[in-house]
Amino acid sequence: TCPGLANDVQSFEDRQSIIANCKTALIKSLKDSFYGEDRKLHAIVLDNGLPEEMGQIMLQILFATFRGQKVAPLGVLADGFLMFGMVEDESEGWRRNLLNTVREKVILADPVFNTRVFFNTTDSSVELHITSSGDERFIEQLMDTVANVEKDTGLTLEVRHILGGYWKPEVKDIMEPWEASRYMSTKDYNRSSALKQWKSQKPLGYQTVFQLEQGEHFHVGDVVLANHKTFNREMKAVIIGADGVNDYYALRFTLADDEEQTSPGSMLRLVHSKKKKSSSAPIITVSQIDDAFKKTISTVEKDMSTAVIDRVENVGDGYVMTALWSGGTAVLVWDGRSHVDINFFTYEENLALADEFILRFKRAQGSLTTSLRDEQPRGRGSVVNFLTDIESSEDPRWA
Repeated sequence: TCPGLANDVQSFEDRQSIIANCKTALIKSLKDSFYGEDRKLHAIVLDNGLPEEMGQIMLQILFATFRGQKVAPLGVLADGFLMFGMVEDESEGWRRNLLNTVREKVILADPVFNTRVFFNTTDSSVELHITSSGDERFIEQLMDTVANVEKDTGLTLEVRHILGGYWKPEVKDIMEPWEASRYMSTKDYNRSSALKQWKSQKPLGYQTVFQLEQGEHFHVGDVVLANHKTFNREMKAVIIGADGVNDYYALRFTLADDEEQTSPGSMLRLVHSKKKKSSSAPIITVSQIDDAFKKTISTVEKDMSTAVIDRVENVGDGYVMTALWSGGTAVLVWDGRSHVDINFFTYEENLALADEFILRFKRAQGSLTTSLRDEQPRGRGSVVNFLTDIESSEDPRWA
């Protein structure tokens, strides 16, 4: 572990500097240790004192070759490579994710295994996570080791989730060469029924379903724990931008050195904020929902200001609100706590109107964010396409 990395008291800027210097030093150490010599790295042990940032730095270096960067060539890994670490509680769950990511993103091809071994006593359980590469007898040796440990210690060991990798790419070398006797094109398939369905569609409306949740609100500059799509694991990131309409945030993952867009649901929790946060989420009240819905309906568009609004109470712990006007309908369902569903329908296909409606509602209510949004056409003739997709008189390209 690099000096200062395990210390949590530094400012965010100082910590990022320590992480960058640590990564540079580790790359140099690897190159100095393996350059020009026939030496291989046979094992990596995640010891009990290892901070999460050190594990992420190691993963990033190993992952560099997967992305085509010649930072730490995978040639330094021995054919019989082993990586393992203990997980004593969920605060160390990042170790579990890291070891499986090595199997999924770094080593890839069989024989590679990732497994979890539980050491169980009458009142506790500890996990040992192992990623092994190059050992075709791994499962056999694992079961022998488990049996011997149980015999010598009296503990009960439980093996779970033995996962493998991709089949060896060399399999292509043993396939007989062949030439296709005939090449098929789209014209060789009967597409008459699909074309008939395409032409039978009559879109008559545009429906958008919103699911809103009361969740943690984030701001530009906040440090959050989020799911990195490429690594498929939790990593710290800084919010560098926000889209208030669709509740999307632009993140910079400092250790992965890249940017992604994500939704609030993918950001697991706040790590650090420059803005003062309240200790608890504001309570959603009947008047908040009622006033926000009525205000939105009356102001978002002129035609909607004439809508007939009604409310049905005694529906579970919450209620249902409806709005009907000449151009469409809106139905709101509140569970009485922290969840709101809105079904917004218009006869005109108008994405901008749906965007404006939900943006104004969230601003008027004050604490809800979009957790899900579904859009679909409504009409007849087994409609599955929007009007803008099929309004041309020309046949589709596949016809």
